[in-house]
Amino acid sequence: RVEWAAMPLRDQLLEMQNTHLLIGMHGTGLDNVAFGRAGSALLDLIPYCFSNASDFWELSSAMGVRHYVWRNPDYHAASCPTDQPACGVPDCGYAPTPDKFMMGGGDPDIQLQDTRVHIPSVSLLLAHLLLHLRAPSGGVLRTACSAPPEASSVRDVSCAHTLQLP
Repeated sequence: RVEWAAMPLRDQLLEMQNTHLLIGMHGTGLDNVAFGRAGSALLDLIPYCFSNASDFWELSSAMGVRHYVWRNPDYHAASCPTDQPACGVPDCGYAPTPDKFMMGGGDPDIQLQDTRVHIPSVSLLLAHLLLHLRAPSGGVLRTACSAPPEASSVRDVSCAHTLQLP
């Protein structure tokens, strides 16, 4: 566990240059992917009903970092900490459609949620990600991957890729 706020910027840069895999809840701490090494990977954990993963996907892509997303599809896996009165968990339905998603920082602020991850789908994403880390391809690969909760094997991980060859 890394507490970015407590680290001097130089130490953050060094930490990211030595990082193969960055895992974190969607939020400002993932901005450090801007200092990541090409060929490394990011697993972006998205709260329930939260709308946007593209900001970190764009940043990851620009740095040559493979971007994986796990999005919480289950209202019952989200809760608000008692010390966060602005937090909210709207009922968007199971696996909400994009028109139900909300931005963070609103009222309620869904970015303050505590989220229980679905271990089987996150495990599949990690297995796929580890295959990438062991055998990176030539050129610049820009990708975003996800696994639905009903996924049962690495084959169920779906990715969108673009490959720019040297």
